[in-house]
Amino acid sequence: MKNYKWIILFALTAIYAASNGYGYLSIPVFYPSLTTYFNVEKGVVPQTASIMTLIIAFLSPLAGFLLDKFKPRVILTIGVLGILAMQFYFTNIETLNDLKIFNIGYAVALCLGGFISNIFILNGWFKKNRGIALGIFLNASSLGAAFFNPYIGNLLKNNSWQDTATQILIITTTLLILPLIFIKSNKNQAETNIIREGISLEEAIKTPTFWFLMLVTAGIWFCMN
Repeated sequence: MKNYKWIILFALTAIYAASNGYGYLSIPVFYPSLTTYFNVEKGVVPQTASIMTLIIAFLSPLAGFLLDKFKPRVILTIGVLGILAMQFYFTNIETLNDLKIFNIGYAVALCLGGFISNIFILNGWFKKNRGIALGIFLNASSLGAAFFNPYIGNLLKNNSWQDTATQILIITTTLLILPLIFIKSNKNQAETNIIREGISLEEAIKTPTFWFLMLVTAGIWFCMN
């Protein structure tokens, strides 16, 4: 049980690679094909992605609240199933409105089964080597995109975007569902308590450090995206 945390780490890493690496960072590879398919001007399809980012921004605090109230594994499972459902939905979209629905649904699912839930569970397992664990986990998004981007691009050379998305769905289904078998919350209260210690949210928002961290984080993600 002592080393089970590493199994948790790699299970969460696989989920994050498929949820964020593909569903958030690699879907844009389809945009040129979707622009032609929908017969719209260049720039119209990418603009729909703003729906996803806005919803994630506003719903992320709610996801955090739910993780404090309910079992993290349950929240993660609901989110992962939602992510998979929306990836399947993506393979069947026919209109620009369908793409908007995908972005809305995927944003909600990603709030529950993405970064926040994964980090919440990971923190519960790692007291020592937490920095290494977080470093490995956070690489999953980039590594996932590094794999999916060229892979999708090569498939699109000889296949329709629908067939390509369907083939990718087979891979992501494995990466999303199989790891769930191994995910469990840490029952060792001594390790779990560390994520519940500290000042309250009400106290935090009164400090300049809280807002400075938010500003820096916003700047980093703005530059990255």
